[in-house]
Amino acid sequence: MSGKKLQQQGEQRATSQDKMVWSLFSMLLILAIALDVYFSDLSWAIRASVGIVVAIALTFLALATAQGKVALSFAKSARYELTRVHWPKREETIQVAFRVILMIVTATLVLWLFDTVFMHAMSWLSGQGRV
Repeated sequence: MSGKKLQQQGEQRATSQDKMVWSLFSMLLILAIALDVYFSDLSWAIRASVGIVVAIALTFLALATAQGKVALSFAKSARYELTRVHWPKREETIQVAFRVILMIVTATLVLWLFDTVFMHAMSWLSGQGRV
């Protein structure tokens, strides 16, 4: 067999394994939801604890697939990118927040002024107001 054919068979095997893992994932998730509904009379703390354990187990199961490995790689690169972000200092944040609040108040006052002027103009034009 040629190398290309072996590679295709390996991809098909990985794909079929992924399908089996995703099927198992789906069945376990449906089972967990059904059991949570069935045991709804139990304390919420117990059900939440079991739910957390099931969620962790399902996460590890999902990470065993090709899509899970891609998602993990994406998460790692996103975390690395967060270390390269220039986060503003406290003073910068306060200054920007003050400017935003000032612009909001200014825009509100301008819109209120336009509304008042148009309301009086419409009342005068329609003859319904005592302006």
